[in-house]
Formats: sequence, structure tokens, C-alpha cells
Amino acid sequence: MTRDESLTIVQMMLAHWRPKREWTKDEISAFATSIQDLSAELTTSAVAHAAKEIAYPPSIAELREYVRIERVRRMPQLKPLEPRSAPLPFWVKRWICARLLYERFGKERDERRFAEQGDFGDLTKGLMPDDAWIDEANSLGDKDAEKAFRAMTRKT
Repeated sequence: MTRDESLTIVQMMLAHWRPKREWTKDEISAFATSIQDLSAELTTSAVAHAAKEIAYPPSIAELREYVRIERVRRMPQLKPLEPRSAPLPFWVKRWICARLLYERFGKERDERRFAEQGDFGDLTKGLMPDDAWIDEANSLGDKDAEKAFRAMTRKT
């Protein structure tokens, strides 16, 4: 969002949750800077939802959580699972290698986002290069990838 949009959102918060004391110009500026990387539309909506649920102004971390919830809420409904015979998309195999099976390949966990994820995930992370984790994903069969993914979902 732009600087003006972030300042408007902070003013919106201050108008809704009347603080016990006036915020200084520096406090307003710091808060606005801290949320400037977020979507203005999602953040505005998140503030509106937070206003219905909490009686105090949210911290930056709490506001970010409301934005995350708003992003998930707006995601289209998931389609039914495709038949098991459908192969995994190749980028998913790369994701599984980078996030779950990295030790198998003697590498560190790689948290960069894949372009195919869109804006889902940690937007502060850089994008995964197109040529990263290709060899590892090529060596991974669908059954191994499915097994690793199922093991991860059982942990959560």
C-alpha cells in the first residue's frame, strides 16, 4: 500500500479505538511504516473485522494476523480433490523438496515462495528461482511426495 493509505488506516484505527492518550506523530508514522507492505484493501477490511471483535487497538502483529485471516477468508473455495491418478504439479514436488525433504538432499530448508503460490504465504520472502530444486523434484516419485506431504499434515 502507499504511505498515504497506511496513514489513513492508522487514522481509521485511532478513530475507532479512542486511545487513552494521543499518539505522537512519530508513533503514527512508525505504525504506518510497519504495515505499509500489506494490501490496503485487505488491511482496511481486517481493521473493520477487528473492530467488531476486540475492544482495544490491535498491535502490529495482531493486525497482521487479522490481515492473514482476511486473505484466507477471501480465498475461493477449494475444489474437490482430483482423482489419485492425476500427477502432482511439478512445482508442488519442488515445494515438497524445499520444505520437507531438504535434508534428504543435504541442503538447508528453503523458505522462498514459489510463483505458483500467488500471494499466499509469507510475502516478505523472495521468489524461488525457476531453476531451483529441479533435480531433486525430478528424482522424487509421486508416491514419495505424497508420503512426505501426508506425514507433514499428520503433524499439524
